[in-house]
Amino acid sequence: MPFVTPWFPEKNTDGEDETHNFAVQMQPQYHHAIVDMILHYDWRSVIYIYQSSEGLYRLQKIYENIPKNGFGSPTFFIQTARKIKTSNDAIEFIKQLEQMDREAIKHIVLDCPAHIAKEIMFKHVQTVMLGRRNYHYLMSGLVLDDKWDSTVEEFGAINMTGLRIVQYGTNLARDFFKGFSSKKEQHSVSRTRSNNDETSTTISANGALAFDTVNLLINTFSSLMRKNVNLFVTNRRKGKFKEVEMGVGCGDLSGKDGPNTWEHGQRILQEIKNISFEGLTGQISFDDQGRRKNYTLDVMEMTHRSEMVQIGRWSEEEGLVISDVPVFKRQRPSKTKLAAKTFIMTTIL
Repeated sequence: MPFVTPWFPEKNTDGEDETHNFAVQMQPQYHHAIVDMILHYDWRSVIYIYQSSEGLYRLQKIYENIPKNGFGSPTFFIQTARKIKTSNDAIEFIKQLEQMDREAIKHIVLDCPAHIAKEIMFKHVQTVMLGRRNYHYLMSGLVLDDKWDSTVEEFGAINMTGLRIVQYGTNLARDFFKGFSSKKEQHSVSRTRSNNDETSTTISANGALAFDTVNLLINTFSSLMRKNVNLFVTNRRKGKFKEVEMGVGCGDLSGKDGPNTWEHGQRILQEIKNISFEGLTGQISFDDQGRRKNYTLDVMEMTHRSEMVQIGRWSEEEGLVISDVPVFKRQRPSKTKLAAKTFIMTTIL
Protein backbone atom coordinates (compact mmCIF):
# COMPACT_ATOMS: atom_id res chain seq x y z
CA MET A 1 0.00 0.00 0.00
CA PRO A 2 1.55 3.37 -0.95
CA PHE A 3 2.20 5.69 1.97
CA VAL A 4 1.96 9.39 1.09
CA THR A 5 3.16 11.76 3.80
CA PRO A 6 3.00 15.57 3.70
CA TRP A 7 5.38 16.00 6.65
CA PHE A 8 8.91 14.83 7.39
CA PRO A 9 10.07 12.52 4.55
CA GLU A 10 10.66 9.19 6.26
CA LYS A 11 12.51 7.00 3.75
CA ASN A 12 14.45 3.76 3.84
CA THR A 13 18.22 3.90 3.74
CA ASP A 14 19.88 4.33 0.39
CA GLY A 15 21.21 0.78 0.54
CA GLU A 16 17.77 -0.82 0.49
CA ASP A 17 15.87 -1.79 -2.63
CA GLU A 18 13.84 1.25 -3.68
CA THR A 19 11.38 -0.97 -5.58
CA HIS A 20 10.10 -2.23 -2.22
CA ASN A 21 9.73 1.25 -0.79
CA PHE A 22 6.15 2.47 -1.02
CA ALA A 23 6.70 5.84 0.70
CA VAL A 24 6.02 9.03 -1.30
CA GLN A 25 7.35 12.37 -0.02
CA MET A 26 5.29 15.51 -0.47
CA GLN A 27 7.84 17.63 1.38
CA PRO A 28 10.92 17.98 -0.83
CA GLN A 29 14.46 17.39 0.38
CA TYR A 30 15.75 20.96 0.16
CA HIS A 31 19.03 20.70 2.08
CA HIS A 32 20.87 21.75 -1.10
CA ALA A 33 19.04 25.09 -0.87
CA ILE A 34 20.32 25.58 2.69
CA VAL A 35 23.89 24.82 1.58
CA ASP A 36 23.61 27.22 -1.37
CA MET A 37 22.37 30.01 0.90
CA ILE A 38 25.24 29.48 3.34
CA LEU A 39 27.66 29.70 0.41
CA HIS A 40 25.92 32.82 -0.91
CA TYR A 41 26.34 34.63 2.41
CA ASP A 42 29.94 33.37 2.54
CA TRP A 43 29.61 31.93 6.03
CA ARG A 44 32.70 30.12 7.25
CA SER A 45 31.20 28.66 10.41
CA VAL A 46 27.62 27.75 11.30
CA ILE A 47 25.80 27.21 14.58
CA TYR A 48 23.04 24.62 14.08
CA ILE A 49 20.06 24.50 16.45
CA TYR A 50 17.34 21.92 15.87
CA GLN A 51 14.29 20.59 17.67
CA SER A 52 13.32 17.23 16.12
CA SER A 53 14.56 14.25 14.13
CA GLU A 54 13.69 16.18 10.96
CA GLY A 55 16.24 18.83 11.88
CA LEU A 56 18.83 16.17 12.70
CA TYR A 57 18.17 14.52 9.33
CA ARG A 58 18.68 17.86 7.56
CA LEU A 59 21.91 18.46 9.51
CA GLN A 60 23.23 15.09 8.33
CA LYS A 61 22.41 15.96 4.72
CA ILE A 62 24.12 19.36 5.07
CA TYR A 63 27.23 17.62 6.41
CA GLU A 64 27.23 15.25 3.43
CA ASN A 65 26.89 18.07 0.89
CA ILE A 66 29.41 20.64 2.15
CA PRO A 67 31.48 21.45 -0.98
CA LYS A 68 35.26 21.46 -0.98
CA ASN A 69 37.51 24.29 -2.12
CA GLY A 70 40.48 24.01 -4.45
CA PHE A 71 42.66 22.67 -1.63
CA GLY A 72 40.20 19.93 -0.71
CA SER A 73 39.06 21.65 2.49
CA PRO A 74 35.37 22.22 3.37
CA THR A 75 34.12 25.67 2.38
CA PHE A 76 32.38 25.96 5.77
CA PHE A 77 32.03 23.90 8.92
CA ILE A 78 29.44 23.31 11.63
CA GLN A 79 30.87 25.08 14.65
CA THR A 80 28.45 23.46 17.07
CA ALA A 81 25.03 21.81 17.06
CA ARG A 82 22.46 21.65 19.82
CA LYS A 83 19.08 19.94 20.15
CA ILE A 84 16.43 21.93 22.01
CA LYS A 85 12.95 21.26 23.33
CA THR A 86 11.75 24.80 24.00
CA SER A 87 12.64 28.36 23.05
CA ASN A 88 14.19 28.83 26.51
CA ASP A 89 16.65 26.03 25.74
CA ALA A 90 17.75 27.87 22.61
CA ILE A 91 18.14 31.22 24.38
CA GLU A 92 20.21 29.65 27.18
CA PHE A 93 22.45 27.98 24.60
CA ILE A 94 22.91 31.25 22.70
CA LYS A 95 23.75 32.99 25.99
CA GLN A 96 26.53 30.47 26.56
CA LEU A 97 27.92 31.18 23.11
CA GLU A 98 27.73 34.91 23.78
CA GLN A 99 29.63 34.55 27.05
CA MET A 100 32.42 32.59 25.35
CA ASP A 101 32.91 35.22 22.62
CA ARG A 102 30.79 38.36 22.71
CA GLU A 103 32.47 39.96 19.69
CA ALA A 104 32.17 37.04 17.23
CA ILE A 105 29.75 37.18 14.30
CA LYS A 106 27.28 34.34 14.85
CA HIS A 107 25.53 32.61 11.96
CA ILE A 108 22.71 30.42 13.25
CA VAL A 109 20.80 27.84 11.21
CA LEU A 110 17.55 27.33 13.12
CA ASP A 111 15.43 24.23 12.45
CA CYS A 112 12.29 24.14 14.60
CA PRO A 113 8.50 24.66 14.33
CA ALA A 114 7.21 28.14 13.55
CA HIS A 115 5.85 28.88 17.03
CA ILE A 116 9.20 28.07 18.65
CA ALA A 117 11.10 30.10 16.03
CA LYS A 118 8.90 33.13 16.75
CA GLU A 119 9.48 32.78 20.49
CA ILE A 120 13.25 32.54 19.97
CA MET A 121 13.32 35.69 17.84
CA PHE A 122 11.20 37.60 20.36
CA LYS A 123 13.21 36.46 23.39
CA HIS A 124 16.54 37.07 21.65
CA VAL A 125 15.69 40.73 21.08
CA GLN A 126 14.25 41.09 24.59
CA THR A 127 17.38 39.59 26.23
CA VAL A 128 19.72 42.45 27.11
CA MET A 129 22.99 40.49 26.98
CA LEU A 130 22.38 39.21 23.44
CA GLY A 131 23.39 41.46 20.59
CA ARG A 132 21.47 42.00 17.37
CA ARG A 133 24.08 43.47 15.03
CA ASN A 134 26.32 40.36 15.08
CA TYR A 135 23.58 37.72 14.54
CA HIS A 136 22.05 36.32 11.38
CA TYR A 137 19.40 33.58 11.53
CA LEU A 138 18.78 31.22 8.60
CA MET A 139 15.50 29.36 9.06
CA SER A 140 16.10 25.79 7.94
CA GLY A 141 12.49 24.68 8.31
CA LEU A 142 9.69 26.03 6.13
CA VAL A 143 8.51 28.34 8.93
CA LEU A 144 8.32 31.52 6.84
CA ASP A 145 5.13 30.22 5.20
CA ASP A 146 3.43 30.89 8.53
CA LYS A 147 2.11 34.32 9.48
CA TRP A 148 4.68 36.58 11.12
CA ASP A 149 2.81 39.45 12.68
CA SER A 150 4.22 42.72 11.30
CA THR A 151 3.10 44.52 14.46
CA VAL A 152 5.70 42.60 16.49
CA GLU A 153 8.71 44.90 16.18
CA GLU A 154 11.08 42.30 17.61
CA PHE A 155 10.84 40.21 14.42
CA GLY A 156 12.37 43.00 12.38
CA ALA A 157 15.11 43.86 14.87
CA ILE A 158 17.42 41.01 13.84
CA ASN A 159 18.65 39.55 10.54
CA MET A 160 16.44 36.67 9.43
CA THR A 161 16.39 34.74 6.13
CA GLY A 162 14.56 31.59 5.10
CA LEU A 163 12.63 29.62 2.50
CA ARG A 164 8.97 29.57 1.52
CA ILE A 165 7.34 26.73 -0.42
CA VAL A 166 3.83 28.08 -1.03
CA GLN A 167 3.62 29.68 -4.48
CA TYR A 168 1.29 32.65 -3.95
CA GLY A 169 1.50 34.00 -7.50
CA THR A 170 -0.32 31.12 -9.23
CA ASN A 171 -3.97 31.12 -10.29
CA LEU A 172 -4.61 28.13 -8.02
CA ALA A 173 -3.31 30.00 -4.98
CA ARG A 174 -5.40 33.09 -5.77
CA ASP A 175 -8.55 31.00 -6.21
CA PHE A 176 -7.80 28.97 -3.09
CA PHE A 177 -7.28 31.96 -0.80
CA LYS A 178 -10.20 33.82 -2.32
CA GLY A 179 -12.53 30.93 -1.55
CA PHE A 180 -10.98 30.30 1.83
CA SER A 181 -11.27 33.91 2.99
CA SER A 182 -15.00 33.86 2.24
CA LYS A 183 -15.59 31.20 4.90
CA LYS A 184 -16.10 31.92 8.57
CA GLU A 185 -13.72 29.24 9.81
CA GLN A 186 -10.33 30.92 9.61
CA HIS A 187 -8.47 29.06 12.37
CA SER A 188 -5.87 27.55 10.01
CA VAL A 189 -5.34 30.64 7.86
CA SER A 190 -3.97 33.99 9.06
CA ARG A 191 -4.84 37.45 7.76
CA THR A 192 -2.13 40.03 7.10
CA ARG A 193 -2.06 43.58 5.81
CA SER A 194 0.31 44.41 2.95
CA ASN A 195 1.95 47.73 2.15
CA ASN A 196 -0.78 48.78 -0.26
CA ASP A 197 -3.39 48.06 2.42
CA GLU A 198 -4.80 45.10 0.51
CA THR A 199 -5.84 42.07 2.49
CA SER A 200 -3.90 38.89 1.81
CA THR A 201 -3.96 35.43 3.35
CA THR A 202 -1.28 32.93 4.27
CA ILE A 203 -1.18 29.23 5.07
CA SER A 204 1.44 27.12 6.81
CA ALA A 205 3.71 24.84 4.79
CA ASN A 206 2.20 21.79 6.47
CA GLY A 207 -1.31 22.95 5.61
CA ALA A 208 -0.38 23.54 1.97
CA LEU A 209 1.38 20.17 1.73
CA ALA A 210 -1.68 18.43 3.20
CA PHE A 211 -3.90 20.18 0.62
CA ASP A 212 -1.63 19.01 -2.20
CA THR A 213 -1.55 15.48 -0.77
CA VAL A 214 -5.34 15.22 -0.94
CA ASN A 215 -5.33 16.51 -4.53
CA LEU A 216 -2.58 14.04 -5.41
CA LEU A 217 -4.72 11.12 -4.26
CA ILE A 218 -7.80 12.49 -6.04
CA ASN A 219 -5.88 12.89 -9.31
CA THR A 220 -4.26 9.47 -8.95
CA PHE A 221 -7.47 7.51 -8.41
CA SER A 222 -9.32 9.55 -11.03
CA SER A 223 -6.63 8.67 -13.56
CA LEU A 224 -6.78 4.98 -12.64
CA MET A 225 -10.56 4.90 -12.93
CA ARG A 226 -10.44 6.58 -16.35
CA LYS A 227 -8.11 3.85 -17.58
CA ASN A 228 -10.12 1.01 -16.03
CA VAL A 229 -13.49 1.81 -14.52
CA ASN A 230 -13.79 -1.71 -13.07
CA LEU A 231 -10.37 -1.70 -11.41
CA PHE A 232 -11.71 -1.77 -7.85
CA VAL A 233 -15.00 -3.55 -8.56
CA THR A 234 -13.80 -7.16 -8.88
CA ASN A 235 -13.72 -8.10 -5.21
CA ARG A 236 -17.02 -6.37 -4.47
CA ARG A 237 -18.79 -8.49 -7.08
CA LYS A 238 -17.14 -11.66 -5.84
CA GLY A 239 -18.56 -10.96 -2.42
CA LYS A 240 -22.10 -11.45 -3.70
CA PHE A 241 -21.45 -14.96 -4.94
CA LYS A 242 -18.69 -16.33 -2.76
CA GLU A 243 -18.08 -16.55 0.96
CA VAL A 244 -15.63 -13.65 1.08
CA GLU A 245 -15.87 -10.34 2.86
CA MET A 246 -17.43 -7.45 0.98
CA GLY A 247 -15.11 -4.73 -0.32
CA VAL A 248 -11.61 -4.54 -1.73
CA GLY A 249 -9.35 -6.87 0.24
CA CYS A 250 -6.10 -5.58 1.68
CA GLY A 251 -4.47 -8.97 2.26
CA ASP A 252 -4.48 -11.54 5.04
CA LEU A 253 -2.66 -10.08 8.03
CA SER A 254 -3.04 -13.22 10.17
CA GLY A 255 -1.22 -15.69 7.92
CA LYS A 256 1.82 -17.54 9.19
CA ASP A 257 3.89 -16.33 6.24
CA GLY A 258 3.06 -12.70 6.95
CA PRO A 259 0.64 -10.32 5.21
CA ASN A 260 -0.06 -10.71 1.53
CA THR A 261 0.79 -7.96 -0.96
CA TRP A 262 -2.21 -5.88 -1.99
CA GLU A 263 -2.90 -6.48 -5.66
CA HIS A 264 -3.31 -2.76 -6.51
CA GLY A 265 -0.49 -1.32 -4.40
CA GLN A 266 2.21 -1.30 -7.07
CA ARG A 267 -0.15 0.05 -9.71
CA ILE A 268 -1.29 2.94 -7.48
CA LEU A 269 2.33 3.76 -6.58
CA GLN A 270 3.36 3.88 -10.22
CA GLU A 271 0.40 6.11 -11.08
CA ILE A 272 1.38 8.51 -8.26
CA LYS A 273 4.88 8.77 -9.71
CA ASN A 274 3.45 9.48 -13.17
CA ILE A 275 1.10 12.23 -11.98
CA SER A 276 2.07 15.86 -12.59
CA PHE A 277 -0.01 18.91 -11.67
CA GLU A 278 0.20 22.39 -10.14
CA GLY A 279 -0.43 22.60 -6.41
CA LEU A 280 -0.20 25.21 -3.70
CA THR A 281 3.45 24.23 -3.22
CA GLY A 282 4.25 24.49 -6.92
CA GLN A 283 4.82 21.71 -9.43
CA ILE A 284 3.82 18.31 -8.00
CA SER A 285 5.82 15.52 -9.62
CA PHE A 286 8.03 12.69 -8.36
CA ASP A 287 11.09 10.75 -9.41
CA ASP A 288 11.38 6.94 -9.46
CA GLN A 289 12.16 6.92 -5.73
CA GLY A 290 9.04 8.86 -4.77
CA ARG A 291 10.82 12.16 -4.06
CA ARG A 292 9.59 15.59 -5.19
CA LYS A 293 11.24 17.06 -8.27
CA ASN A 294 10.96 20.25 -10.34
CA TYR A 295 9.94 22.33 -7.32
CA THR A 296 10.81 25.95 -6.54
CA LEU A 297 11.38 27.67 -3.19
CA ASP A 298 11.15 31.41 -2.56
CA VAL A 299 14.00 33.01 -0.62
CA MET A 300 12.49 35.37 1.95
CA GLU A 301 13.95 38.01 4.25
CA MET A 302 12.50 39.92 7.18
CA THR A 303 12.70 43.71 6.89
CA HIS A 304 13.29 46.13 9.76
CA ARG A 305 9.52 46.75 9.69
CA SER A 306 8.84 43.06 10.45
CA GLU A 307 7.55 42.50 6.92
CA MET A 308 8.44 39.50 4.78
CA VAL A 309 9.85 40.23 1.31
CA GLN A 310 11.11 37.92 -1.44
CA ILE A 311 14.74 38.45 -2.42
CA GLY A 312 15.21 35.45 -4.73
CA ARG A 313 14.33 31.85 -5.45
CA TRP A 314 15.90 28.39 -5.46
CA SER A 315 15.20 25.48 -7.82
CA GLU A 316 16.87 22.20 -8.70
CA GLU A 317 17.55 23.37 -12.24
CA GLU A 318 18.91 26.88 -11.57
CA GLY A 319 20.04 26.66 -7.97
CA LEU A 320 20.00 29.89 -5.94
CA VAL A 321 19.03 33.02 -7.88
CA ILE A 322 19.05 36.30 -5.93
CA SER A 323 17.25 39.32 -7.42
CA ASP A 324 19.55 41.82 -9.14
CA VAL A 325 17.65 44.66 -7.49
CA PRO A 326 16.15 43.25 -4.28
CA VAL A 327 12.98 44.81 -2.93
CA PHE A 328 14.77 45.54 0.31
CA LYS A 329 18.50 45.43 1.04
CA ARG A 330 19.19 44.87 4.70
CA GLN A 331 22.46 45.59 6.47
CA ARG A 332 23.91 42.19 7.37
CA PRO A 333 26.55 41.37 9.98
CA SER A 334 30.14 42.07 8.95
CA LYS A 335 32.65 39.24 8.72
CA THR A 336 34.95 40.99 11.19
CA LYS A 337 34.57 41.06 14.95
CA LEU A 338 32.87 44.01 16.57
CA ALA A 339 36.06 44.98 18.42
CA ALA A 340 37.62 45.94 15.09
CA LYS A 341 34.98 48.57 14.41
CA THR A 342 34.30 52.08 15.67
CA PHE A 343 30.71 53.06 16.51
CA ILE A 344 29.54 56.64 16.86
CA MET A 345 26.75 57.26 19.39
CA THR A 346 24.76 60.49 19.31
CA THR A 347 22.34 61.69 21.97
CA ILE A 348 19.81 64.42 21.22
CA LEU A 349 18.33 66.19 24.25
